[in-house]
Amino acid sequence: MPDLKIDTSSFDFAGEEVSFLTLDGCVENYMAPKLKSRFMDLCDEGKYNIILDLKNVEFIDASGLGVMVGGFKRVKNYKGMLGILDAQENILKIFRITGLINVFPFYETVNGVAREYVSSVKAINQLADNQKRSLVLECVRKYANKD
Repeated sequence: MPDLKIDTSSFDFAGEEVSFLTLDGCVENYMAPKLKSRFMDLCDEGKYNIILDLKNVEFIDASGLGVMVGGFKRVKNYKGMLGILDAQENILKIFRITGLINVFPFYETVNGVAREYVSSVKAINQLADNQKRSLVLECVRKYANKD
């Protein structure tokens, strides 16, 4: 199985920090601890809103799902959320079979994630700090162009 690469980026959506973990490879028995460690690091830093970008994930086994469920429970304890972005059909099938499709919020695009935190452009325009508004709009544009 290929190694699991994890890239982390964080963005502020209307005052809510959201961390994106972009995964590339397989989330399986040998690589699941790497993902668990990244979840723990984020939580230790007080980052409880996490999106897993699964666009480049080829396979997830029970160990990988277990780490995701554990991460979901951990961030929920802090009123955070763990969502899934851009999962391929074969990965979605695993979530359907296990019933986890009803547990995690799933997003097809980053714009869907942005809508979770920023309900409309009006909400963005109401931000008092122009720098924050520019940063949020820049982040939304950057991720919208990834689609």
